[in-house]
Amino acid sequence: MPLVEPVNALRRRYATPQAVWVCGLLFCFFLGSIFLSDNIRLHRNVYYILVLVPFAVLVRGDFFQALIRSPVFLGCLAFLGYLWLSLFWSSQDSNYVFYNEARTLVLMLGFLAVTAFYAVHLEGFTKLLGWVLAVTAAAASMISIYVFYVDRHIPLMGGLESRVVDIGLAGHPIDSAGLYGFVAIFLVFALVLPRRKHPLATWAAVASLLAILAFVALTQTRGALLGIGMVLGFGLMLHVDRRLWLVLGVLFATVLGMVAVSLHHPEGMFGFERRLGVRGEIWTLALERAWERPWFGFGLNEHHQLFSADGERHGVAHNLYLENLHFGGIFGTALLLGLAGLALRGAWRDYRRTGSFLMPAIISYPLIFGISAGYLTLSKISPMWIQFWLPIGLIIATEIRNGQTWKDTCHGAGHGG
Repeated sequence: MPLVEPVNALRRRYATPQAVWVCGLLFCFFLGSIFLSDNIRLHRNVYYILVLVPFAVLVRGDFFQALIRSPVFLGCLAFLGYLWLSLFWSSQDSNYVFYNEARTLVLMLGFLAVTAFYAVHLEGFTKLLGWVLAVTAAAASMISIYVFYVDRHIPLMGGLESRVVDIGLAGHPIDSAGLYGFVAIFLVFALVLPRRKHPLATWAAVASLLAILAFVALTQTRGALLGIGMVLGFGLMLHVDRRLWLVLGVLFATVLGMVAVSLHHPEGMFGFERRLGVRGEIWTLALERAWERPWFGFGLNEHHQLFSADGERHGVAHNLYLENLHFGGIFGTALLLGLAGLALRGAWRDYRRTGSFLMPAIISYPLIFGISAGYLTLSKISPMWIQFWLPIGLIIATEIRNGQTWKDTCHGAGHGG
């Protein structure tokens, strides 16, 4: 083919360990930019130019042979492919919709491949990614808090009972909390817990973690706070570490403080407008709606129209699994749960090999958070790419790295850590 030889020539010239490191850093910067801007077109162009083009030059064909042997990647292919197929029984009848969602499917599968590639070939990739996320997420969280409270009277606690709304792509407080909560978990197990030669690096990671935890607490999103607490608790069950106790203590004290200042506010953590009975009513309505077409669902992009007893309309089920049941039915939900099971199995195997709880932590968190919120679909570049699909890509990398194809795909270039 005419394009193959020029690409091979570029690969022979530029596919060096140094080039892999630079391109891996650009990929991390791309992920960090999601915290700083809500311009989807800009993100897409950056993804094409700074992520996909270097990846196409660096990657070899045998990497894809290893990729399709990964059970988790095959689970992703089955789940995402099924979501696209569900367009055929939805109300969508535009050819452009089918084309656009097919393009999104390819971009998402490409994102998984890129993540796995750098995690396999780049030594210390998770630490590099952790530092980029630490800097960008901590900076964005502090800017968000300042922008939100700049016209409120913090010394008098006026306004602290309201929920912080993030800047950038995660504009809703629930989306913000889920995304930043994931980064908090990533920092704890990738940067804070590992022993370091330089204490200053640990203190820098702790400072970023505290800024992010403060932001998550100020969003007053119960699902994110519960997810962080449960994952830290799982970690303590396996590793009795004083630093984990300290993080849990800070989280608990912060939550108690937010409950105290928001106790009498209708949008507070346990306020009237957010009482648990409302969430239960939404879940009941979503389940009844999904049961109208139980086996294969209503199809992709068919959104909820749920009306509670007080007449309020709800466009989402506030539950990742009920959302998927609505789109994909029992069959689609079974594919999602199968993917989750494969990812958890891969994460546990990685923990048994390495002793690091990072992979089980970052896989468990979005699954727990999904009980109270979440929206898995064929999506453009969004926070869910970091919160859900990034850890899936890292698990795929562990399967490639520890499989029979390790020597064939890496060629001595090193591996992620």
